[in-house]
Amino acid sequence: MLRCEEQLASDWTVDEPLAIAIAASTSSPLVHEALPLAVNHSGDSDSTGSIACNIFGARYGIESLPTTLASSVEGGENIDGLAFQVWNMFHNSNNN
Repeated sequence: MLRCEEQLASDWTVDEPLAIAIAASTSSPLVHEALPLAVNHSGDSDSTGSIACNIFGARYGIESLPTTLASSVEGGENIDGLAFQVWNMFHNSNNN
């Protein structure tokens, strides 16, 4: 198993959690395989897990995330609403 923190990070600045999140989220098209790589390390695992899930959702769509993960996010309804608004703004600007 890839030990992300040993290969990608030594001191925790912004680029290390992002590198771990990218490596984890692109390691497998299955979130239950990718997410453990993002969170099972000695560093800032809540940040790397959050970033990895964001990348995973953007890459594969919300449908790829288990509903138990998505439904347990604090303020999830607000996030869904904002995401839909951003998507509409982007979609409408590309059609003009």
